[in-house]
Amino acid sequence: MTGDLDTETYKSQGKHYKKGIEAIHKQLAAIGKTPEELARVLYEQKVTAVAELCDDEFEEHILEYPHKIAGLYLHGLNHNEINFSTAAMDRVSEFGKTWGFREVEYTSYATYDELMDFIKSVDQVGTYNGRELEGFVVRCKRKMADLSTWDDYFFKYKYDQPYALYRQLREATLKFYPKDYTRPLADIRSMYPKFRKITFAYLQFAGEYFQKYPERREEFEANIGVIKLRKLFVEDLLADQPTGIKPHQMEANEKIAAKFDRLISTTETVYCVVTMAAPGCGKTTTCMTLANMCADWEHVQNDDFTSGQNVTDKVLELLGSKKLVFFDRMNYRENYRKEFFTKIFLKQDGYIMPNVGIKFIGVNFLNYESPQSKYKLLEERVFARGDNHQSIAAKSSPTAARSVLLDTLKKYQPPKLKEDEEDLALLPRVVEGLRLDRSDSELSLLINLDVEGEDSSLKNARIIYDELTRAYPDLRVKDFSEDEWQSAFAAAKSYQPKTRKRVSAPSRTAIYYGIDVDHDSVVAHLDRVLADNATWLAIKQNGRVQPEFHVTLAHMQAVRNNKAKYQSTWQDLGRLFSKNVYRKSAAPGTRVPVPIYTDMRLEKIVVFEKTLVALKVAVPSLYRMKEDGAKVGHEAAPITNSYLHITVGTVDQSIAPKMSNVHLAALYEKGEVCDGHHQLLNNAADVFSWDHDMEKQQGFIYFD
Repeated sequence: MTGDLDTETYKSQGKHYKKGIEAIHKQLAAIGKTPEELARVLYEQKVTAVAELCDDEFEEHILEYPHKIAGLYLHGLNHNEINFSTAAMDRVSEFGKTWGFREVEYTSYATYDELMDFIKSVDQVGTYNGRELEGFVVRCKRKMADLSTWDDYFFKYKYDQPYALYRQLREATLKFYPKDYTRPLADIRSMYPKFRKITFAYLQFAGEYFQKYPERREEFEANIGVIKLRKLFVEDLLADQPTGIKPHQMEANEKIAAKFDRLISTTETVYCVVTMAAPGCGKTTTCMTLANMCADWEHVQNDDFTSGQNVTDKVLELLGSKKLVFFDRMNYRENYRKEFFTKIFLKQDGYIMPNVGIKFIGVNFLNYESPQSKYKLLEERVFARGDNHQSIAAKSSPTAARSVLLDTLKKYQPPKLKEDEEDLALLPRVVEGLRLDRSDSELSLLINLDVEGEDSSLKNARIIYDELTRAYPDLRVKDFSEDEWQSAFAAAKSYQPKTRKRVSAPSRTAIYYGIDVDHDSVVAHLDRVLADNATWLAIKQNGRVQPEFHVTLAHMQAVRNNKAKYQSTWQDLGRLFSKNVYRKSAAPGTRVPVPIYTDMRLEKIVVFEKTLVALKVAVPSLYRMKEDGAKVGHEAAPITNSYLHITVGTVDQSIAPKMSNVHLAALYEKGEVCDGHHQLLNNAADVFSWDHDMEKQQGFIYFD
């Protein structure tokens, strides 16, 4: 932030970048110094100054930073080295005073026991130097594997209260009062096991506040007014309480409890089961078996709805009269589930009474470390049923059926636990929704299944019934006999679809050709190599790791920009990938997998500081595979991209993934580069060798 903005790329960065620039320039001007002077000192000392902008007038978070204490807080001076190394706090403090930064308070302890005694004493008081706080960053030394080296190491100790309550109130506001819709307060029954009553009281208060000041609702989404609303609520909450009572101690308050109990006594709960599966998992048979047995349970099959009809409306219509509805769709991507939840919240007022809360239960049919490992099993099932399916005709179109199955398995995104949860290769049979990450936290419960074994659909139907009725006793119908189970299962298996989906779209245009890359193994390796890298950690923390990885071989835009150079390359790719075979049946905006493969080499990991992470790759040749697994027809890969790469993720949404091309071009402008730190004109990059081979990565065409 200490140099000139030389390129359009940096002029277009988001509000945080621009505010940071403004803050550092203002800070330096106030003490008679310039950005160039600061940049020169940092360059000469070979360090990066790490500062945090805390300013409620710009953006609020959880704890308060009013104008008198707002500014850039200097947290550290990190040495520009591959391995994490940082300056001691006394030097950081001295540097901060010299350059006008806000000072981070610190204290030192000789032993771990002394440190923990201090931390616990602050927890008992609830404040530090008169301010509420989230916790402490502990700077220490960590003994490395050689047992003789001690490296710098940081970890954070977070207090449960009041920060956890304040964060929950903020998250609840965003969940119940987004700018586009209002969720009924009855939904709170399935959320927030801690401080549920205080949160309910707060949401009632917030609803009245937003009704009185509707413009504040949109401001809240932009992190403005968060603290003001909370303080107004706390003042109201503690108005008639003895001095010294803390907000989080009000959960047992009789007045709040009475309001919440009235909500509970007048609230009815209905249930929506959201399936996650691939073709051949037996989800429809499983759902229909249960719907056949329980009169108050209904089954909605997504494939019954053609264009112009809305499956979400049907789900909501049935939730208005039934106790439980199965939403039978593959939902194999996290964003598909997010889209469904959002549509439900937008429309539910038109179908569901205000005193009715919806609990979502997820059913994941593929709880495997590698869903692709079940390809053969699912392929056999898909082809065994032939054309007896609404959207996949395996007998009539075997190639298309295989492509759909393989593509679904490669892109399968089961729900994941939040980052602060234990890292598990396989999730347990049942997981509480609050433990799940991102939009899957809307689920009250997740049931994980497997699809192996004869009659797995019947087995899974029994599991779902047992787990649902164990968690929610109001769903129990009775203990069914074996004959009743078998009869319901037989009826489900004999079902013949009445609606067939037919695609009659015009031929699509190929936009780019690429190679899909296995996602999880790449992320796992980066977690090891970049464990202490600030850019990688920021990308993960911001949820900015790309949900799927690919290498773009050629893009139509390159052909438009230089037709003479790339037209023949584009045509060669079209023939090699059999573009005309797939273009008529391709849906717009989709990536269609094709039977073209490569043995790819991941050569370099490149971290562009505070910007993005990319992998430089090599694609030596493309080939097809015979049924016996033999590779045939090796051809050199026709490409238009100068630097084949994978964009792993960007730090925030203002940085487009395509910027990898720009940054890699700057890095490799003069040829190959060695491992280590490289200072560029407008950025810096850290390069790490990988030299990892990935066999049988599949090609695809993206159609518009």
